Amino acid sequence: MAQDFLTRHKYQTANNDVRQAGDLPVETAPLQTEPAAASGLTFSQVAALLSTELPSETSRRVYRNTFQQWEKFAAKNEFEVMDLHYDKIKRFLYSRNLSYSTRLSRKSHMQRLLRVAAYIDPSFGIHYIQLSDLRIRGTSKDNAPRRKPRQLSLSECRKLLSVWQDDDSHMGIRNYAVICLLLNTAVSNSELVALRWEDLDWDQETLVLEGDYGDRDACVPIRGNTADTINALRRLQSAQRSVLRDYDDPFSFMFPALSTGMYARFKPEKTIRTSTQTIRNIVKQTAERAGLGKLTSVDLRHTRLGIFADADVSHADNSRSAAKMG
Repeated sequence: MAQDFLTRHKYQTANNDVRQAGDLPVETAPLQTEPAAASGLTFSQVAALLSTELPSETSRRVYRNTFQQWEKFAAKNEFEVMDLHYDKIKRFLYSRNLSYSTRLSRKSHMQRLLRVAAYIDPSFGIHYIQLSDLRIRGTSKDNAPRRKPRQLSLSECRKLLSVWQDDDSHMGIRNYAVICLLLNTAVSNSELVALRWEDLDWDQETLVLEGDYGDRDACVPIRGNTADTINALRRLQSAQRSVLRDYDDPFSFMFPALSTGMYARFKPEKTIRTSTQTIRNIVKQTAERAGLGKLTSVDLRHTRLGIFADADVSHADNSRSAAKMG
């Protein structure tokens, strides 16, 4: 069965190609059945070869996280990290109370790792087949009740805004603008990172959100602390223009990617936008600094929608009272 698998995927031909790509000795390429450690194959080499197949840095980060968890699991259970035996991988997948989707993703990551390892050492082929046949079952976490969105008070909103309000670094200016928009427009993370400067109407103080799947574009007003939000966006645009020579050709996206490191700055590559994961990290970091515990962008969205609803109810009550007095 394993030999059919190897023949079907032409492992012997791929064996030489992968070894040359990984600077491994080609003369040891013939099919073999001895353990991987004996052939000089290391976990870091296999992971590096796999990373070259991945399409984006986001994918590489997710795979890297799974492999780091596998290394910790191997160290905790005192076996070699390249001992990619089916039984050990199965134990790894069910060692924590993960959701069905996370467990399925990790199975896919380990499966792909085995496929790359089998290019070099065909003894991994049988474990690949066994792992392919493994059916992932649900866990108690899948049925666990989700945390209800939290609506912040006005004082808590002020605490959030004060974290980055006086920070003049590019990161601080960006983070302050992100929190302002989340609190005052109720946009989602995906809508926020897709915003372009032409979507902002400075005079009307509104944002145009692009519709999905043929839906019409939505015009969203900036409500609440409108003046502070507009000023935050002007600071953001000014910071972006400071790294560009041509002010008539600004960044395409309102929230472009920042460089990494302690002194993060906006990158001149104007087509690169920040990720939704970055927005989630900004909210998490801001909440921790403000001493508000665990918060997500859903909580900020829920807060703004709740304020909208309260304002509408108050307006309706005032209208009814005025009608009665008339």
